[in-house]
Amino acid sequence: MVFVVRVVLGALLVLSGLLKVGDREWPATARQFGAPAPVGRALPWVEIVVGVGVGAQLWPAAAVALFLLATFTILAARQLQRGNRVPCGCFGSLSRRPISGTTLVRNLVLCVMAVVALL
Repeated sequence: MVFVVRVVLGALLVLSGLLKVGDREWPATARQFGAPAPVGRALPWVEIVVGVGVGAQLWPAAAVALFLLATFTILAARQLQRGNRVPCGCFGSLSRRPISGTTLVRNLVLCVMAVVALL
């Protein structure tokens, strides 16, 4: 079970990163979300590296994944609290819809998966 969770979570992180790398609008989306430009440029590559590590069963990568996912969840909650319906951008151009409560629920599920991946 833990093996499968790690592989799935790793694949989702790699996919997310790859879709952002190929998305010309990603840097603007990251800025709308409140990320400084250098973070927006680096994030897709960090997601890819962390995803590969999680999929390769490396527990430190799972810890970084949990940190990233918790950070994304907190930032999304803050945006929602302020009434900002910024585009998600979580999967590049495939996720242009504004963030919502569903975004938070999905991220919490991913956080639980990252906790399981730490086992």
